[in-house]
Amino acid sequence: MLRDIEFDINRLILNEELRTPPFYVNRTLALRDALADKEVPPGTSVLLIERENLALVFVTVEMVFHRVAQIEIAGELLLVSFCGICNGGMCFSPVVDGQTYHFSEHGLYNAMTILGDEETGSYWDHITGKCVHGPLQGKELTHVAPLRHSTAEQVFATHPDARIALARLSSGIMSVIEKWDSQRTAPEPKFPVDVFGSISTEDSRLPRLDMGMGIWEGQTARYYPITRLHAQNNMAFDTLNGRRVLLYIDPASDSPAAMYIAADVERATWIGDTLRLNTGATIRDTALYDASGIRQKVERPMQLFVRWYGFAVAFPNCEIYTA
Repeated sequence: MLRDIEFDINRLILNEELRTPPFYVNRTLALRDALADKEVPPGTSVLLIERENLALVFVTVEMVFHRVAQIEIAGELLLVSFCGICNGGMCFSPVVDGQTYHFSEHGLYNAMTILGDEETGSYWDHITGKCVHGPLQGKELTHVAPLRHSTAEQVFATHPDARIALARLSSGIMSVIEKWDSQRTAPEPKFPVDVFGSISTEDSRLPRLDMGMGIWEGQTARYYPITRLHAQNNMAFDTLNGRRVLLYIDPASDSPAAMYIAADVERATWIGDTLRLNTGATIRDTALYDASGIRQKVERPMQLFVRWYGFAVAFPNCEIYTA
């Protein structure tokens, strides 16, 4: 269950000199064209948002810089957050009670990006979407979709009509941010010590900086350490709220992904970069195909590829996968 956060403004880290502007997206490009023009190399790390009628990607390192993006696309308003410290990100609707708010990164809290809306100055948790301080305290942003880690080439393989939002940062900014980004999933990142002073109570069941996949549905939240997925041939079968779920390490992006699967799926085998299920279905480039090779619609639980402390703060007393 999403946590009702008790906010302590004394633990908020504000640094106006380091604060970066949000990315207000005015236009997008066809990913096909960005790849063809070599504006985006095939192996570029991206964050993917999947909707019924849309696949939209942001360049990961650009989001590490901006932390926040807002866009209107396909008739929908979207707010995207991403934190280069906890590695967590989410896509929300910026509309609350019929009013559209404009957000930016306002500092760090619990060693994670905290959002602020420009209209009221209220603070919002960037994972749960809850307003934790200010005139709108108690309000909540609606989750639209998780951000899934992928590569530009991989997204194009499964979503040939995908769009990409490019911030086109200067080469000077990119060189600095790429060094910072190299710490994002490092086992022993070199983050400023005072960053973690903003955390209230930590869950010591796992190391603070452990990397893993957190999933949640309804009242159930569960964390899967990457090391345990690696130990099980880069996959895990589980049940979430009565539904069969498969988690696996995607070979192309080297990041975890989770999807709901049929109840009769009990085992799987890697054949190169393809995961073959015992039913004859396959998973390739995070897409699911039936035994005849026809692509199937995929349902996914809400998910975060995130450091342990970030998931544990948002979902206190969450379950930890141990099988």
